[in-house]
Amino acid sequence: MVANDPGLWDRNAEGLRQNGYNVDFASDGDAGWGKLQINHYDLLITENDLPGMTGVGLVKKLRAACMRLPIVLTIETLPSWRSAEYPWILTAAKLFKPYSFEDLLGLVRNVLPASGLVRVKLAPAANLNQTTSARLPLG
Repeated sequence: MVANDPGLWDRNAEGLRQNGYNVDFASDGDAGWGKLQINHYDLLITENDLPGMTGVGLVKKLRAACMRLPIVLTIETLPSWRSAEYPWILTAAKLFKPYSFEDLLGLVRNVLPASGLVRVKLAPAANLNQTTSARLPLG
């Protein structure tokens, strides 16, 4: 991760894997956008404070491209973009920092469908090549 706490994202990814989610990484908003163009994901988890394109910028691009991907956006404070000027951000689930892994997992389970296999995109992260093939049904 090239953001506030690389260790936090590594721990989150490992926890999600242990709960049956397939996790992929991007180092920043631009890299995340590139991966979203060539892969299918069931969920985007991103923080706002990214180098280059912010998480909010990534969400804006995603919605402008009419991609209906559910989003979890981790943020430190209630941002000023709650206004009608940014209606696309209102569709993102927000997780305020600091949060526990249990908070993240609970939100992921609430945002994703109650059944089926899922792949999760977690951005940002330090290790871009780290993935897992373990995929289990939610339940």
